[in-house]
Amino acid sequence: MLISIAKPCFYLFFLLLLPLFPSPPNSSPISSFSGDGKSQRHLQKSDTHRRNARMALHDDLIIDGYYTTWLWIGSPPQKFALIVDTGSTVTYVPCSTCKECGNHQDPKFDPKSSSTYKSLKCNKNCTCDKDKKQCVYENVYAEFSTSSGVLGEDIISFGNQSEVSPQRAIFGCENVETGDLYSQHADGIIGLGRGYPSLVDQLVDRGVISDSFSLCYGGMDIVGGAIVLGDISPPSAGMVYSYSNPTRSPYYNIELKELHVAGKLLPLSESVFNGSLGTVLDSGTTYGYLPEAAFLAFKKAIMKEVHSVKQIKGPDPTYDDICFSGAGSDVSQLLKTFPSVEMVFGKGQKLSLTPENYLFRHSKVHGAYCLGIFQNGKDPTTMLGGIIFRNTLVMYDRKNDKIGFWKTNCSDLRATLTVCTGWRIGRVVTSLGAAIQHRRYSLFRQRQGPLTDVPSSVVAAIARVAASFLRSSLAAPQPRPPPLFSLEDAPSSSSVPSSATLPVPPSVYVATDVSR
Repeated sequence: MLISIAKPCFYLFFLLLLPLFPSPPNSSPISSFSGDGKSQRHLQKSDTHRRNARMALHDDLIIDGYYTTWLWIGSPPQKFALIVDTGSTVTYVPCSTCKECGNHQDPKFDPKSSSTYKSLKCNKNCTCDKDKKQCVYENVYAEFSTSSGVLGEDIISFGNQSEVSPQRAIFGCENVETGDLYSQHADGIIGLGRGYPSLVDQLVDRGVISDSFSLCYGGMDIVGGAIVLGDISPPSAGMVYSYSNPTRSPYYNIELKELHVAGKLLPLSESVFNGSLGTVLDSGTTYGYLPEAAFLAFKKAIMKEVHSVKQIKGPDPTYDDICFSGAGSDVSQLLKTFPSVEMVFGKGQKLSLTPENYLFRHSKVHGAYCLGIFQNGKDPTTMLGGIIFRNTLVMYDRKNDKIGFWKTNCSDLRATLTVCTGWRIGRVVTSLGAAIQHRRYSLFRQRQGPLTDVPSSVVAAIARVAASFLRSSLAAPQPRPPPLFSLEDAPSSSSVPSSATLPVPPSVYVATDVSR
């Protein structure tokens, strides 16, 4: 993926267009995939009474490399822990028929056990497996992980914390996965990106939620956080915004103009953050990645401000990490040793970052920390992963083409956050206190690179060979702690509509490979 030691690689990115089943009263049904979604979103802008799907985030950004949330699919509901990924549009889980899937947190999805499952049959608008007569998907990620399978429709439930009732939606049922996707603990991915069949797009065009969602990640030693699909009431003060251009790329981007370290402007042209895809936010990426000029200037500025610590080797010899010992274990005291950082957006609004937004703990040396921002090879894209937004509420206000940032304690926020309907998130997640070797986990797909012209079948074949080798050499997985939330959050079978009461959406969508 976009790490300093990895070369940019080929990927497949699918935009799938799907109208959902008939709209609620007082709104127009979505009759086709061409433009109707945008029109309906415009009509929905004045509606402030939509419900919200609010869910807990689980796992640890550094230990696991990602955050997950729980969804239930089918009738009766089958539970899955899915990586929250703003860079993906396809939500997918391993299928019970998969012979090339790893062992994950939960059992594979069994379509035959769900009375409401329906496969997506081939039509002129989809990528079709002619032998099986089914619509299929395939994603190849930058670190050579792959996911492929069939597309189906079923009822997705958000748990008892959500005001949104179970909704019928499309998702991928995996038949093959390789690389990190094979070895990860999480079951699959929940796609929150721009374009269909992103779960956000499906809910918005159904008229279920407003065109917005928010993520709030816990701090350096805090597990989990919160996710809200739909509007929230922004804080009265402290929220800063950046314009997000929906036409520039399929990804969520911001207008980053300047970086300041210890109050001093880095000597960089604004254009350095505007190359290729610009500055992209991706929740499926663990760390931050800067273009070469920006990274060298950032590293130099940090080194200039750090005096009372000793530079040491990183925890993993695979990576050339920049690490320091002697800062102590108290995260709240890191500003005494490391400088603050400011990001300046297009209209001059500034987002202040503390050391926990650009450092991660050294997993082998107590009181030592490493830079969590790296050079993005020779690629001009700036990538801001989850570490940058620890203890930051990030509001993806898609209907107004802007992204808001509010520094806060995301663990406490889960007990105080008010959504537009007046609901408050009601639980606090505590730290696991674990010290497991960190890993670099990345889901963002690189659009450009030396392998751009390589056929996806070749890339996938290479990935499968590499994954096979890795699987044979991987040590036994680390034991996992018990869930922080009980299955009381799970929806009961009686709360899930049956196929007789819930209309089935038309199987109309478009699959587009934008990498070619």
